[in-house]
Amino acid sequence: MDGLRQRLREAASEFVSALGHGALQLRLRGIEPAEGARDDGIEGLMLKRRDSLYVAGRPKGPWFKWKRDPFNIDAVLMYAQRGHGKRSSFYSDYTFGVWRGEGVGHGLGDDGDDLRYAEQIIVSHDGQNYLNWQTRSWSIDNRGEFIAPLFRETGYWRISEDDSIELLIAHAEGYVELLYGKPLAQTAWEVATDALVSSATATKLHGAKRLYGIAEDGSFAYVEERLVDGELAPRLSAKLDRYAG
Repeated sequence: MDGLRQRLREAASEFVSALGHGALQLRLRGIEPAEGARDDGIEGLMLKRRDSLYVAGRPKGPWFKWKRDPFNIDAVLMYAQRGHGKRSSFYSDYTFGVWRGEGVGHGLGDDGDDLRYAEQIIVSHDGQNYLNWQTRSWSIDNRGEFIAPLFRETGYWRISEDDSIELLIAHAEGYVELLYGKPLAQTAWEVATDALVSSATATKLHGAKRLYGIAEDGSFAYVEERLVDGELAPRLSAKLDRYAG
């Protein structure tokens, strides 16, 4: 860390000297943000002349910005928007919908124990009046390592003009489910089974209630309860972080 500080001081000194001569010829060599900086939202550094003003836009001359190269991601593009000002000629703002996290299958493990699983949810939009919905999950051990594939869902969220929700899901386990519901708040939605059709080889399940929501920390969470002996019982619960988007 001390070495990084020293290189930054040298770069800043060179920067100020270059500004004093009216021209900037500066290259950063061997400077990398500290480990974990990207996870803290630090993507680079900014150098500015001490007497320069904070102004809108992207000032040049008394300001110098250096960023790390971005990551490459494999994700579903939901929306793209043109930028503003000098960026208005190309698409610079993108929306992706990929969530990854862990959950618990209540009583779904061996001998009725809870089952720990990891999950990825992809939400995409192609301009129609619905959202595409895909999930896949896999069981994991105490270290988070893969054990075996679990549930898969594919379906659609259809939102009516009065904000009522239709959630149509095909489960890889052999059944198709239609759930209806309404928003409980701006970032919380509840749906319940209206119809469920199982194949001859599917595990027999009964109706469910699902609660989805965006938590204060920006994570995506859900709870599923299914009917067991005529009463709703917890079956699945998970919390996922935004992986892309």
